[in-house]
Amino acid sequence: MIVASPVKFENGEGHFVYLDECTASIEATGVRICSDRAGRGDMTAASVEALNEVIATASFLDPYGFVVTASHPGECTLRVPFAPALERPGGIVSGLTLMGAADVAMWLAVMTLRGTGEFWVTSDMKTAFLRSARTEDVVCTARILKPGKRVMYGTVESHAAEAGLVAHHVLTYSRVD
Repeated sequence: MIVASPVKFENGEGHFVYLDECTASIEATGVRICSDRAGRGDMTAASVEALNEVIATASFLDPYGFVVTASHPGECTLRVPFAPALERPGGIVSGLTLMGAADVAMWLAVMTLRGTGEFWVTSDMKTAFLRSARTEDVVCTARILKPGKRVMYGTVESHAAEAGLVAHHVLTYSRVD
C-alpha cells in the first residue's frame, strides 16, 4: 500500500509527492517505487524515529548526544544537550559543537525529503556566531529553502533558552552517487 500526500514549497517553487507510508513491492520500469535509483534503500521520507536511528548508528556523533525532536518535509529540529566535554572555558558551548549540530540538522532535513538511502554531503557552510550559549542546551532547526535532485540549499538557526539566537548557518548539500 502507498499513502501519499502532495507538498508544495513556499513561493510556488515546485512540488513533490511525500510518501507517508509505503509497503508496496511495485516496480515501475524496473525500479522499486520505495527505493532510490540504485535500490540502495528506502526513499520514503524519514520520521523522527528513523532520524534518531541514523544518529544512533553514526558512531562519529556519539560524543554529542544529539536528539531529533521534530521533523516535517524539508525541516528537522535537533536538540544538543549541554555537556561539559563540549564547552569552551567559561561554560560556553563551543563553535565546533554549534557548527556540527547545524551540519547534522541539515543532513537530517535532507532525509525528510529524500529518505535515508541516498548519500548527501556538505558542499558549503557559512556560520555567523551571534552570542554565547552558556551551560545550556541548544536547539537547531534546519529548513531546506531550495530542494533539488542533486543539490539542496537551506538554513539552520541555533537557539538556546536563555541566550536566544546564538548562531545562523547557511548550508549547501550535494548528492554523492
